[in-house]
Amino acid sequence: MNLRAACVSVLMTLSARAMGADIVVGQVAQIGDSNLVGAQLKRGAEICFAAVNRSGGIQGRPLRLVARNRESSDADALSKTRALLDEVKPVAMLNLVGTSAMDALVKNKLFDSAQVPVVGIRSGASSLHAPTHPWLFHTRANYAAEVGKVLRHFATIGVKRVAFVHESSPFGQEVSRHVDALMPMVGLTLAARATLEPSAVAGASAVDPIVKAQPEAVLIAASSFATADFYKGVRAKGSSAHVIALSTTDGAQVVQRIGAAAAHGLGIAQVVPDPATRTTKIAREFQEEMKASGARPQDMNQGVLEGFIAAKVLVEGLRRAGPDTSGPRLRTALEGVRNHDVGGFIVSFSPASHSGSQFVDIAILNRDGKMLR
Repeated sequence: MNLRAACVSVLMTLSARAMGADIVVGQVAQIGDSNLVGAQLKRGAEICFAAVNRSGGIQGRPLRLVARNRESSDADALSKTRALLDEVKPVAMLNLVGTSAMDALVKNKLFDSAQVPVVGIRSGASSLHAPTHPWLFHTRANYAAEVGKVLRHFATIGVKRVAFVHESSPFGQEVSRHVDALMPMVGLTLAARATLEPSAVAGASAVDPIVKAQPEAVLIAASSFATADFYKGVRAKGSSAHVIALSTTDGAQVVQRIGAAAAHGLGIAQVVPDPATRTTKIAREFQEEMKASGARPQDMNQGVLEGFIAAKVLVEGLRRAGPDTSGPRLRTALEGVRNHDVGGFIVSFSPASHSGSQFVDIAILNRDGKMLR
């Protein structure tokens, strides 16, 4: 590009900003079905952006989310993300989903090449947290924090013997390492271990070995449907063990799979506050903005709130970045977000750490299929 063309480009960019051109944010996820977590995260971001735009946007510029659907394969995630970055040139990416897909995107250096920050990754994998990736900003706790919370809960209620069920996948293997490291630290004994294939119907295969071991409690790291089948199976066999799943299990999908009565009593780790409560500022704000945007009642769930929170963190970074909304300046602004209170949900970044949250809670499915803290 010659000097004249470069000057014209700069002038056009400044003119567009002065006219209030959109700030474009990208998302590539499985969003074809409204029940998928990618679609829930997208809805949360849309609710947040609508609220910001009603208030005048970011320095007079409206936010616009450009979301594209992808298939489950890593190859499609790479292809669709590369295309969006090239064609749309977003200032940031938001609410990307999945450990395997994110590993592929990082390995191929898509975000390094585009110099685009990613805020709100739907994965707690250690590989994405450490060492700190310069362009990834996490707004959910990692799997080690989830495992620690659940095991400490078991120890607090007097449990001694705990069984562990996990997928035979990189996710399951990572959680297994955390369990092996943390269980003796809180005084628990491993009563049994069972692995299952990462499919929607694999959960039942782990029932018999776990029931035979007669544990007082079970930690399960699996998909929603696998967790549902396992939980229904152990209860049908007469086990009264406490069962808690990691946040990869969605309570609504468990209820959809086996019904509210069968799901009653299942515990699930939560990485965001309860969206239905009025006890936290972020939940109250979320409910108000949902109503203002005309959101559906079924959007009152953890996935949508997680997307909402990630979007609010991105908005804070954009506000701090000032008129220059380039990727590198936004990254620097996000690294300056320290102990930021997002309505009772604390997010803190630094140049040395992009792991923004340590929040983990445990909720229980009640007889109506609702999550209760």
